[in-house]
Amino acid sequence: MREINILIDFYTNLGNTSKLVKYLKDKGFSPRQTSYDSIRLRLEYPLSQVDTSLLEKINAVLKTISETNNIWNTCCIEVWIEEENQREKIIPRVEKHGDLCIYIRPGSRGRIIRKLVWIAICSGIVKPPLPESTMRKCIESSRAQSELKTISETVEKFTSIYIHR
Repeated sequence: MREINILIDFYTNLGNTSKLVKYLKDKGFSPRQTSYDSIRLRLEYPLSQVDTSLLEKINAVLKTISETNNIWNTCCIEVWIEEENQREKIIPRVEKHGDLCIYIRPGSRGRIIRKLVWIAICSGIVKPPLPESTMRKCIESSRAQSELKTISETVEKFTSIYIHR
């Protein structure tokens, strides 16, 4: 089984944390407050062959981020795909797919983790392990509108690579 995981961390000013939690719950999400000024939202969706609703779900999440940009200061996004693996031994590596960089490493229970790397040039990566910061895309609320379109396109490309495998 393959699934796409999206982890979103919101960092807010004191007083806005509860507003954002309420808004996210009203939209049907299950946020978790991790400190007085941060909220974590973890989403998991099965990655099936022809699931067009998957991209609609991802875009709904990004739309929610856009709608709440006056409540949070910084938002960090991680995207990865987990799949079962019982055949091959995984050696951590970075693969280039078009203009995307993907970090592949073994996970727990024999799984393969394929993480989207948010840097522009793959050739600059020497060898794993990679710093976690390269796999987190952080945006400021003031730039959310311009950045979210690029994030949406990147996640769509990343997802489409593995939907058709």
